[in-house]
Amino acid sequence: MKSDKVIKAGGWCLIILALLWVGGVVFFDIVFGYPAMISHDPANSLTALLSRGASLRICLLFYALTPLLLIPGSIGAFCALRNAAEGAARTAKSIAVIVAITAMLGLFLWGGVAWHIATFLVQVHQHETSLLSILFVFMYYFGLLIGNYVAQGCLAFWVLLQSYAIIKDKEMPSWYGVIGWIVGIIVLIAIFLRMASISIYPDIFIELVPLNAFFMFIFGVGLLAHKTK
Repeated sequence: MKSDKVIKAGGWCLIILALLWVGGVVFFDIVFGYPAMISHDPANSLTALLSRGASLRICLLFYALTPLLLIPGSIGAFCALRNAAEGAARTAKSIAVIVAITAMLGLFLWGGVAWHIATFLVQVHQHETSLLSILFVFMYYFGLLIGNYVAQGCLAFWVLLQSYAIIKDKEMPSWYGVIGWIVGIIVLIAIFLRMASISIYPDIFIELVPLNAFFMFIFGVGLLAHKTK
């Protein structure tokens, strides 16, 4: 059936996304020392960013596109779970678009805006306070508020909605949903705790990547094994 192909395609998208997210964190840390190289001084952070060369920028821009895989993954999940909990599956599909867009905005920061500002500052051989202030604003609104809090918060609700639908579904093991509930609740608690100690730098939710990726991986495996009636 056509829906079976969509479900399997969605499952593969979630599996690939999980592997890319975890693999990307490990790759950037080992090869480029990112995000550990980012300090609390914007000028020093820009210098460290440029010192890694254009290869880091290309990798960052490519990595920023990975959240788009959540959209076809959610479409496949909707096809698999709509008979069990159509409302939850449909809402999760909509939330996936928000997560993809907001996460991309946050991830594009260092490979896009920050890189252009750093390049310009090197060309003029000075650290202009106005440009550094602009970078700080982008880091706060796109990196922290949108890229982290909005994206991670919506992703947590996406996980909770999918987990509810999984538990209601008779074809998929219910313990997938239980794991999803645990992951979603932990992520939400982490967000509220982080809000009490705001940091504008990109490692703020690095520790949440394995949790989200773990659920996406097992959910993707479940979609590959799912059979529609």
